[in-house]
This record gives sequence, C-alpha cells and structure tokens, in this order.
Amino acid sequence: MKTAATIHKYIAEQLVMLIEVKTAKWGEDELWRTGVPGAMLEGRIDMLLELLEWIDAD
Repeated sequence: MKTAATIHKYIAEQLVMLIEVKTAKWGEDELWRTGVPGAMLEGRIDMLLELLEWIDAD
C-alpha cells in the first residue's frame, strides 16, 4: 500500500503534467478550450486540485 506522502506526490505530479498539456495545446486547436477534449482535461485538473485540497486540509 502506498503512503499518503507518495499519493500526494503522485497527484501533484499528475496535476503539473496536465497543466503543461493544457498550456501546450492552448494555441493549437479551439477544441482544447471548448470541446470534449478540453472539458475532459479541465475535469481531471479540477479533480486533482480537489483531492490535493482535501489531503492538505486540517
């Protein structure tokens, strides 16, 4: 079983990777901002942010 610190680190790394993808794709195609791919990406980013906030909450 993974430790809380390992899970936190993994989620943070995934969040960084998704934000980098969002930044890289921003100028390429409007679908990354308005279509299903963009919505899925935003959903994943939101979910990871929510998890990190929950883990860090006292």
